[in-house]
Amino acid sequence: MSALSTDRRGDIPGLPLELMVIGLVMVVVIPSVYSISNHYRDQRIEQMLQDELSKFKRAAQEVEGTGAGNVRVVKLSLSSLSRVEYVRCGGEMPMVIRYRLTRGSEKTFNLGVAVTNITDEGANEIELPLDGTVIALRRTLAYEGLVEVRVGDFS
Repeated sequence: MSALSTDRRGDIPGLPLELMVIGLVMVVVIPSVYSISNHYRDQRIEQMLQDELSKFKRAAQEVEGTGAGNVRVVKLSLSSLSRVEYVRCGGEMPMVIRYRLTRGSEKTFNLGVAVTNITDEGANEIELPLDGTVIALRRTLAYEGLVEVRVGDFS
């Protein structure tokens, strides 16, 4: 094994410069790798969320194509998607589901069917549960062309 060459004082020449270069490379590379990793994880979570929302969309389209009063039940498995901040439907934009991932902007998922939550005050927005609670969809009698959404059963 060869010994490290040293200068007259016993120091290893160029070592401080090498350490600075290594430090600079780490300062540039580590945040980039972290950012790429977060972006990839967010894309995966968003894709899994959209897969779950597709179940909701299919149920809404089935109900919309049937007679008034027909019901479909869907259970979304969103609890494992830890970065999902909220999922909402109905309200002013009844044909889309709006969702947001943590530290992200609000995005939409097109349903192609108008959905809403009907209360005594009329048609409202509803926040879909993230914990696997059953969501019921019913072709409404009160509002033509709308699918009523309710968390839990219709009772």
